[in-house]
Amino acid sequence: MHPGSSTITMASTRNFQKTQVTVLTLVSSIFFARGLLRDCFQSVGKVTLANIPRWQDLLRWESKSKKTRKPVAFGPKSVVLLKYNTKEDLAIILEQLEVIMPMVEDESLVKIHICLFDANDLDPKHMVEHFTIKIRHESTGVSTVSVSWAGSRMGGSGMADGTGSIENLLQRLPPIQGRVYAGIWHQAREGRSETQDSQLHLDAADDVLAGKPGYVCSDCVSIDILPKSTPPHLARPASTPQPDPVSMLPDIPDFPSNFDELAEKRW
Repeated sequence: MHPGSSTITMASTRNFQKTQVTVLTLVSSIFFARGLLRDCFQSVGKVTLANIPRWQDLLRWESKSKKTRKPVAFGPKSVVLLKYNTKEDLAIILEQLEVIMPMVEDESLVKIHICLFDANDLDPKHMVEHFTIKIRHESTGVSTVSVSWAGSRMGGSGMADGTGSIENLLQRLPPIQGRVYAGIWHQAREGRSETQDSQLHLDAADDVLAGKPGYVCSDCVSIDILPKSTPPHLARPASTPQPDPVSMLPDIPDFPSNFDELAEKRW
C-alpha cells in the first residue's frame, strides 16, 4: 500500500483509545459476570508470573544467563492465562490487555478468545464457554468490536444476532456450577487456532463444546467506533444522535493509586 493513499489517511484518524476502552470493558464485564474472582493458573508464553518478582518485569524481563533485557513477546499465538482475586489483580490483567491491543494493525481482524473451563487445565473436554471478541479495522477508519458466545443453554433460547447489548448478553447467560478457570489468548491470523504453549486447539475444543446438550453459538453484540475525524459519508445526522458506545458499557475498575506498590508486593 502506498504511503500517500487515502486509506492510510483514514486509518490514521482511528479512535484507538475508545476501541481499547471498549475491549477492556467487555473483558472485565465478562470476568465479573462469570464470577472469576477466584484462583486461575497463569502464564504468558513460556514465562510464568511465579518466576518474575514484579508484574512490570514481564515487559523488561532480564535473562539470568546473559543479564540482558528480554521483553516478553506477544505473538499471534501467545497464551495469557490469568490469576486474580481482587480488584487490584484485575487492574493488572487489564494492563496486560493494553499491551496486546496496539498489535491490532490497520485493515486487520484480531480475535481475543476467552475460554472458560471447569477444571484447572486446558483440556478441550473441560471447556464450558467460549467468548470471542473480534476487533476489525475497516479501510473507512471505522473500528468494529463484536462479541460472540458459545456454550450450553439447557432449555433456553439463543441470543439475538448482533442486536443486543453486553448487559443483556451477560444477564441471560446460564449459571456455571463450581470453580471456573479462564484462559485468554489472541489470534491475529485466520486459520491459526492452536496455541503453541498450551497445545489447546480451539477447533477441537469448540467441537467438544458443540457436542454438549443445549449447545448455542451466536453473534451477540456489535459496536461501531467512528474515527476521530468522521468523514462526511459516515457522519450521523444531527437530528438522530447516537449514544456513545463506551458510555453504554459498564464501568471498568480504576487503577489503584498505589498500583506499583501493590504489584511489587503481589509478585
